[in-house]
Amino acid sequence: MRTLRSLNFACSLFLVLLSAISTGQTATQARVVFYRADGVYPKFFTRATIKVDGKSVHKIGNMATWSTAIAPGEHSIQGDESKYAAKYTFESGKTYYFAVRLGSMGVVHSAKFRIVPVADNSEATGFKEEK
Repeated sequence: MRTLRSLNFACSLFLVLLSAISTGQTATQARVVFYRADGVYPKFFTRATIKVDGKSVHKIGNMATWSTAIAPGEHSIQGDESKYAAKYTFESGKTYYFAVRLGSMGVVHSAKFRIVPVADNSEATGFKEEK
């Protein structure tokens, strides 16, 4: 009987861990959703860089969303332009939304993007979700 309980516990633990892995988020992390709505700009613009704590974590395409899990606490979020980097405090279990916006134009086919916090992602309805 004791072996059966141990096996049942192990299976339950495995399923919980598998669920956390498949969603990319655990109960101790925050969810961060980014979206880019540059539909009025030509599609030849490069993908916009998303950086967390100074490290590039994703390059988001036009008219797309991307989400990730992040550890609770203070983190720096920025796009291509480091002068727009800002620190935000994230709480576990909460979801945060950021819009990736065109910040400045460089030479032909060059653009710099910045990331700003928004209340929700209602502006991104119908966008494709990137992995």
